[in-house]
Amino acid sequence: MASFSGTGSGQSCYKLVLNVTQSTQSITDNNTVVNWNIQIVNSSSSYSFSLYTSTIKAVINGVTVYSNTSQRSVGKSATVTIASGTLTIPHNADGTKTIACSCSYSESWPDSYTAGDMSCSGSLTLTTIPRASSISSISGDTIGSTMTINISRASSSFTHNVYYAFGSIGSTLINSNVITSCSFTVPMTFCNQIPNATSGTGTITVDTYNGSTKVGSVSTSFTVNVPNSVVPTLSNFTLTGNNLFNTYLLSNISTVTANITGASGTYGSTISSYKISGQGLSVTASSGTSTVLPASTFKYTATVTDSRGRTASKTASVTVLNYSKPDLSALIVRGVYDLVNDTFTVDEAEGTTLRIIPTYSYTSLSGNSLSSKTASGNNLNVTLGNSEEAVYLGKPTSSGAVGKFSTDNSFVITVKVTDLVGYTTTITVNVPTGITVLDVYKDGKGLAIGKVAEKSDTLDIAYKNLVLNGQSIFGLIYPIGAIYMSVNSTSPATLFGGTWVAWGSGRVPVGVNTSNTDFSTVEQTGGASTHTLTEVQLPVVSKTKDVHRAGGDFSNGTTSLKAIGGSAVATTYGTTDLPSFGGGQAHNNLQPYITCYMWKRTA
Repeated sequence: MASFSGTGSGQSCYKLVLNVTQSTQSITDNNTVVNWNIQIVNSSSSYSFSLYTSTIKAVINGVTVYSNTSQRSVGKSATVTIASGTLTIPHNADGTKTIACSCSYSESWPDSYTAGDMSCSGSLTLTTIPRASSISSISGDTIGSTMTINISRASSSFTHNVYYAFGSIGSTLINSNVITSCSFTVPMTFCNQIPNATSGTGTITVDTYNGSTKVGSVSTSFTVNVPNSVVPTLSNFTLTGNNLFNTYLLSNISTVTANITGASGTYGSTISSYKISGQGLSVTASSGTSTVLPASTFKYTATVTDSRGRTASKTASVTVLNYSKPDLSALIVRGVYDLVNDTFTVDEAEGTTLRIIPTYSYTSLSGNSLSSKTASGNNLNVTLGNSEEAVYLGKPTSSGAVGKFSTDNSFVITVKVTDLVGYTTTITVNVPTGITVLDVYKDGKGLAIGKVAEKSDTLDIAYKNLVLNGQSIFGLIYPIGAIYMSVNSTSPATLFGGTWVAWGSGRVPVGVNTSNTDFSTVEQTGGASTHTLTEVQLPVVSKTKDVHRAGGDFSNGTTSLKAIGGSAVATTYGTTDLPSFGGGQAHNNLQPYITCYMWKRTA
């Protein structure tokens, strides 16, 4: 309630009062009914007036609710109600309303004991009437799925128009004449508005109507997610073999090229990265070529990532067949070839024709075989037959003639086979001179044992095993337990024979010292390349500092100590901790060194 009052130009004991009280409100009609009354109040027990003509006028919200001229009487200490009534106040469209109130009183012939002219005024703010309905909840957060908007309305007669807006998509009507809820399927086109994210925020707006009159509007935001099913597309992932034989991928020869095509984003996204991985291949590109492949079946995976961070993958496989270059060996001996009888007799001493028995094999693949098999030397060539089938090189050309490989010389024979894959294996075989126990070179300055002498100033020994007093010369030089050192990685077993093992890896040899337990037995090990000192291994450090009393009582712990020269004081006045130092790390413990290969003979 609001009460407006004012005194007049006459006696101040009189007061004009206008009372305005909010009564009922209509949400539907957006108005408020107010009650009002006009009173004259006399607070004096001495003054009064009777039948004085006066005019009273009251105006509320621009409406004159009372206007009257008549004779009025007011007794001592009395309150007189002049008039009362009700007024319907329409509110603003948003439900708010403030009303202006005023009242006036005037007398036709004022007297010294009457009120004279009086007036009062003021304003009253009415309770706001709910207009726009509110959005109580929104359910559903996935694009392509159902979203439901629930509405709380102030009046059962209100209806609503519901709209969405998302990204560059402006206000779009979902439904009209909605009562308290509506549902719709979130359009997939929302995805196009967020090409670089998996979620986005939009706005739901609800306009409230009373009949055809819009009474208000509210908006709230919502968040929706791109469905997990929205991923980039990857239509083609191909593997193409390189260095093929027919259609086969071959081990240690072939590679594979992987290629991604037909990759694209979905609903506005773009491809941001590529990745291909598999045997011998790992690239962040749309294509790549592997290293040379071993034999097996290999799976390769292609992955594309779009601007939302979503991925799509495809796999493809290839099978690589086992392949080896042709394997080849050959046994070549000297002999005598009899053209008349077409026979060959082995004769390492006097033979001038060579018998070649090749052994070879090749990888069994459909369509593969040996396309070329030859042996050559001393400007002669021969085509080889089947594996382990003998052929002859340098046969005599007529009966009684000798072959083409003189016993006075050694020869290098080249044996070569090529398969249809295109790979060739070549070996060379040294054919020595004819065998003789002892031979002197033609200038008398060269000597050969077990063969014909071919060089001057040379002792040439053909025998593989050199024995002195029943023992191998190499065995005498390197007996079992001997150590061989070299900067060449070739095993001494290849050079001298015998059985050898790698020895002393990462260690330095030290001579045996029977008086020192660290070195008292053979092949004893010890030492370390790094070492962390312990406390007992630190050097002894001795330092003296005298502490004397500078004056005062040290028992309270506040008097200072001063270090000075002079005799030590027997009394202990206090202790202090020295600061720690050092890092506790291991130090290098290596002597100057140089590395080499070392072996020990075991048999």
